[in-house]
Parts: sequence; structure tokens; C-alpha cells
Amino acid sequence: MGKKHFTLIILIFFSMSLIISAQGARDYEISSLRYELIEDDAVIKLSVVVQNSGADATSETNVIVTLLGDEPDILVTDTLIPLSANTSVTLEIPFSVNLFPADSQQELEVRVGIDRFELENTPIAINNIETITIDVPARATSSNEPVFFERTADGIILLGEEYSLVTIALATLGFVVALMILWIFTIVFRALFSRPPRFGAWQPPYGLMPMYDQNSVEGRRWGWQQLAQNGLLLAPANNGNIHPVKLLMSSEGRNLENWKVTGMRLSQYDIYGRIARTQVIADKGLVKRMNKILQKRDSIDEAKLQKMLRPITQKLVKKFSKKVRNKTSFLPISFDMRWEGSHGDVQITFELYQFSDNAWYRIDQWNPMMQIVSQTMQENYTFTIHGKENAEKMKAFRERLRDDLIWLLLESFRVEAVPEPQPDELPVSRQQFNIPDTLSGMTPIPAQDQPLPNQS
Repeated sequence: MGKKHFTLIILIFFSMSLIISAQGARDYEISSLRYELIEDDAVIKLSVVVQNSGADATSETNVIVTLLGDEPDILVTDTLIPLSANTSVTLEIPFSVNLFPADSQQELEVRVGIDRFELENTPIAINNIETITIDVPARATSSNEPVFFERTADGIILLGEEYSLVTIALATLGFVVALMILWIFTIVFRALFSRPPRFGAWQPPYGLMPMYDQNSVEGRRWGWQQLAQNGLLLAPANNGNIHPVKLLMSSEGRNLENWKVTGMRLSQYDIYGRIARTQVIADKGLVKRMNKILQKRDSIDEAKLQKMLRPITQKLVKKFSKKVRNKTSFLPISFDMRWEGSHGDVQITFELYQFSDNAWYRIDQWNPMMQIVSQTMQENYTFTIHGKENAEKMKAFRERLRDDLIWLLLESFRVEAVPEPQPDELPVSRQQFNIPDTLSGMTPIPAQDQPLPNQS
């Protein structure tokens, strides 16, 4: 077989394959294209009839509607499901008349099935593209109510007014600039007029009283009350040890009732006193949350109370730990709480305790003479917490400090005034003393009937 015969056979097979493939291909065409105005001329409904004159289609294809003009704009891109051979489908595509200028003519182009099966600009795809001219009515809306929002070819319609894309971009930019200016203004305003939380100096209402004779009862009480730091018995439980406390109560004798917290502070001690750089003062938000907890303490259990105190102490410790250096982390820590109450609604009571026979005994109780210069009374609770231990990591130290604060607050909040003594319930040698029940958070061990250490 010669070379010419072989080439002829190849051409015959190629032509037959083209014929076979053409017979098995789909052939979409737009057999009808029209429009109508519906909903009182407010909507243009485009009806497109698509027919498949070829074989069964096996895949989806696109339907594209384009607004013709100087700059063509694609209005709709949709998907047409595969059509079986010799079947047709009617597509209904609605448009709002507000997309076009009122009382105008617009030319639309509809393209169906222009893809890899029917290539553009080929004979099989000639009937896949049709155009139609639409007469847009003079009235753009169907009612007197303005359109709230509608997208148009050149912009948007908002509340019946049409805005171009340039106008929208400028308005958006102006809005962003205005927000930035407002943000900067708030920062400057806060810097000028907002004050950081302050703890400030304070003077207790009994602090200005003249000194008494130290050999008198009043003079000895005066000396003891200067040493009272808070309302808890936190002194070492050594036999004979004496410890004063101060209790903030309501006029009816309930612990911390009618008192509110006005400040909280964490700081460190060294041999010269407080270290100023470690001072952390709670902001107003934390103080406000603490007062809410104080008001709810009688209606919630201890687990709930502890859960409410945790985020407050967590924030205080987090700020404090940032100012603590590793070289000075072992120094003791002071936690101060400033209290405030109205004269007539609150009272301050001092008590003196002595440890003996595995329990604390109250050996004195008094209300100091007040020098009232205003209707507001101030007091201060101070608690001392030991610093970081050698074996502690910084994370463990922060967690322990947080837990210590929670424990101190829990103990302070639930302490109640010591009831009046019941002499008939005490041993004969103890009838002149009062045994507190929960002042230290520990149930006292019943004392044995033996004399107390020398009180002189």
C-alpha cells in the first residue's frame, strides 16, 4: 500500500469520527425570546425558550444576560440543567425596572450554552445568542413609597434616591474618616478628663483624738487599736499571744453591713516600707463588682461566692505580677481595702484576744470615741501575704497569691460580730471571757479549766 493510499484512509477515518461526534453532540438554540411588564409595570419578566436539537446533554451550561452599551454589564449569570434530545425549557428571568433609567430603551443580549461543546463563533453556536430591546416605562416604581435599597447598573437606589458608585465610595471614605476622628477624640478626652484610680491618704474618725494616760483603760485601748489591721485573727496561735482586731459593723451589729468598698490596692513591703513601683490600684469597675458581691453574700453559698471573687483577684494579681521583679519577689505583699459608711448607719468596734488552751479568748471589747467631721466614716483593712518562696515558680506564685486573696475575702465577708457572752456556758475560771465562734474560721477547742497566763 502506497503512501497516498494510507493518507487517504486516515482522512476518511477522521471525517467519519467527526460525523459520528457531531451526531452525538447536543445543539442548544434560543427558539423564543420575549419580555413583558408585570406587577404594575414595576418588574420586567424576560422569557427565554431554550431547545436542544441535538443529542442528550450530559452537563450543565451557563445562561448569561448582558446589558449592551458602551460598556456592557452582565446582569445575570445562571445555570441551565442538562436537556434531553429534542426537548425545550422556558426560563423566566425577572428584573426591577429601577435597574434602568425611566422612559428609555435598553438592549439585552442572552447567551445560552456557549462552552466547550458549542464553541463561540462556530456554526453550531450561531443560534445560541439572541438580543432583545426593552422599553422601560416612565414610572420606575409601582407605588408612591420609595425603594429602600436596590442595586442598579451604575450604583444603588437608597430610599428612592439613586447614588453613583463614586458617590458611595466617597461617602464610605468619609464615614471611615469620621470614625477615626471620633476614636482619636475619645482617646484625647479620656487622657484629659479621666483620672486613674487613686487610693489616697485617709484618716480614721478616731485618729485625731488626743492621747490618753497610758496607765488608764482608755490609754491602753488607744495603744491596742493602733495595731489592729483587720477583722481576722491571723496572728500566730502561740500560748499567751495577744492580738487586736477591728470590726466594721452596722449600727445593729452585723458584719460589714452598710459599708461599701471604695478602693483596693496591692503592693510590696521592704525594710523602708511600701515599694511605690509595685503599687497596683483596682479600677472603678473592679470596685463596683466587689460591692455587688458584698451585697449578695448572704444569698449565695461559698462556692458561688468564690467563683465571683476569682476574676476580680485574677485581674489584680495579673497587673501586680507585671511589676514584681524576680530579685524582690520574696518580699511580703500588702493587700489594702478602703471602706466607707455613713455616720449613724455604721460603727467600728475593737476587740482584744488572747490565745490560751488551744483557742482565742476575747479579753476586751470597746467602741472608740469618734471625732465626726462629716457624715462619712472611712476605715481601712490591711492584710499581709508572704511573698514568693524559693521552691515556687512564678506561675505557682501568682496562683497562690490569687487563692490567698480569695480566702481572705471569704473570711472577711462571712465573719459576724461575736455574740454577747453566756457565762453559764463557760467553765468557772473562764466566765469573765468570751470565746468567739467563727472569727478565725476555726471552731475553737474547748478550753480546760485552768487559770489564764498573767494578764499584767
